[in-house]
Amino acid sequence: MTTDAVAIAVRDSAFASMFRSGEKVWLVHEARLPADEGWLLEFVRLGPQGRWMRQRYRYDAVAGVVHFRGETPVADEELPALRRNGRRVELP
Repeated sequence: MTTDAVAIAVRDSAFASMFRSGEKVWLVHEARLPADEGWLLEFVRLGPQGRWMRQRYRYDAVAGVVHFRGETPVADEELPALRRNGRRVELP
């Protein structure tokens, strides 16, 4: 396994522990930060009121910490494209 693959596996493990088992979650954007500092990620998932939300996070790879950066509702017409183009997060 490459160094990048290991780093991504550690990152994904940190996020998987935040989501409920069986929850429908899609990773719709990820950007690597310079100098191996971490990633900026956006997920789409159902919020507590039953509305689809785009949630933004920063993963600090050095500290192994996830920082929540806010959320916005997803428009009904935008959801199908986000789900189609995103990557489904597999949860146990």
